[in-house]
Amino acid sequence: MSRKNLTLALSMPTCRHCGRAWRPAEGVSAAKAYCSQCSGERRAAAAAAFDLRPIPRSAVVGDRVVPRARWKA
Repeated sequence: MSRKNLTLALSMPTCRHCGRAWRPAEGVSAAKAYCSQCSGERRAAAAAAFDLRPIPRSAVVGDRVVPRARWKA
């Protein structure tokens, strides 16, 4: 009888978006990150969903940022 336990097999973490096996950088949780091919796509989708855009210079007064409702576009 074999001593090898089949339930202890190691596997590579998979991307939460595409399911592709990948190796995250050291210190990065694979459960909370995306592979290098999906990360840019997911970042763009999040920026569109939250209406993120660069802060214009006209919105900065000294060391403070004026609320978006008062931006002069």
